[in-house]
Amino acid sequence: MKKFFIALLTLALVAGNVFAEFSVGAWGRATFVPFRTGIDGNDDSKNGSSAATEVGWGNVPNFAVQFSLSGEKIGFISNFDFAVPGRDGNLYTWWKPSDIFKLDIGWVRWDVLRGISVLESFQNGKYTGTAGIHEDFIFHRFATADWWSTNPGAILEITPIPNLYIGAAINTGPYGTSFDDNLSDVYKNSQYAAGYNIDGIGLIRVGYFGINSQGIGNQLIQGAFKVTAIEGLTIDVGVGYGLEDNRDNLNNLTVGLAAAFKTDLFGINGAVGAYLGGDGDAGGQYPKIELALNPYVSLAFATIGLGADFGLELGKDDSSHIGFDLYIQKGFGGGQIKAGVTAAIQPGSPDPAKQNVVIAIPIELTYSVW
Repeated sequence: MKKFFIALLTLALVAGNVFAEFSVGAWGRATFVPFRTGIDGNDDSKNGSSAATEVGWGNVPNFAVQFSLSGEKIGFISNFDFAVPGRDGNLYTWWKPSDIFKLDIGWVRWDVLRGISVLESFQNGKYTGTAGIHEDFIFHRFATADWWSTNPGAILEITPIPNLYIGAAINTGPYGTSFDDNLSDVYKNSQYAAGYNIDGIGLIRVGYFGINSQGIGNQLIQGAFKVTAIEGLTIDVGVGYGLEDNRDNLNNLTVGLAAAFKTDLFGINGAVGAYLGGDGDAGGQYPKIELALNPYVSLAFATIGLGADFGLELGKDDSSHIGFDLYIQKGFGGGQIKAGVTAAIQPGSPDPAKQNVVIAIPIELTYSVW
């Protein structure tokens, strides 16, 4: 590790003489859970307590640093993850010959059209049980680097006029992959979208995503509209439809809404997501609804908030789940600390591997230095 930082410093000194700009930033998170208990009303042998060091979306903390080298029209960006050493997210070179066009090659994420994020960090499957209402559920980012698609490729960023965004993420994969055997599969598995921001009203966008993270097959068509006309209020509504074959009786339609309202003292975030079109009684999937709310108060010494989550598969017995968390959060220069109590409850769970109630006390540190 020491050699890595020495090499990074040396690179920075050399880059200062060659490149116009060198920058380093970092973001990471670690959650210490000194107490977690699981209660199963059906099987006493599965009742028990444990502790962990983790993050909400994974089993280990996430520590990363990002650095970039930029010339006048060409540059390089890398995000290095120390928890699972190697690439995490961006690792690419870019070329921008003009204000209207940019080409990125490598593992790339471009979030200009992505849906808004409203869930607080304890609102996930690990702590409160909520699932599925993330940013891509509303509208996907452009990506050749994500947890659901790890193939390198190229992203074309086109802004022909102000407020108009056109992009394509071509998911080629590396040399020697199966994509080489059929060129049409490369473009079928890629992403294409466009959006236009109407000043004072909102952002409208439409796109096709050959590989997606929605759980309704691939070849997803999405449309979304983000409303920003009211001061302090943002509403983002998205609809998606999966075109992939062989999905009889499976959910093929997604509908999502995310909203955030904030004043100087009080705020509330909310999201609802639905998977529709399936028929569980015919051996497929039941329609599913997820709902999440997060009211909070910003006081002088800290922010205090409540997370509440509810989910249900329509027509399926014993499928509901509900979750809560109460937290206090304090920001500092370069990051924040957050602590709370969480509970995920699934009454009468038919899954023998799941406990009916899981209670945890997470203590979370996040650093963000840019």
